[in-house]
Amino acid sequence: MFGCVTPIPFILTKVTITIYNESLERMNESLKYGMEQGFTTTLLQLQNLFSKF
Repeated sequence: MFGCVTPIPFILTKVTITIYNESLERMNESLKYGMEQGFTTTLLQLQNLFSKF
């Protein structure tokens, strides 16, 4: 009635590739700086808005 179940073997492979590119690094730093400045500006604007209440 029930058939024999045979497990199917599988192989997991992990591949990691790291590429260092100076222009990519500069872009990453610029993006981080822009996010920090935008966040700070947003907080200052919120502080200014709430100080009016």
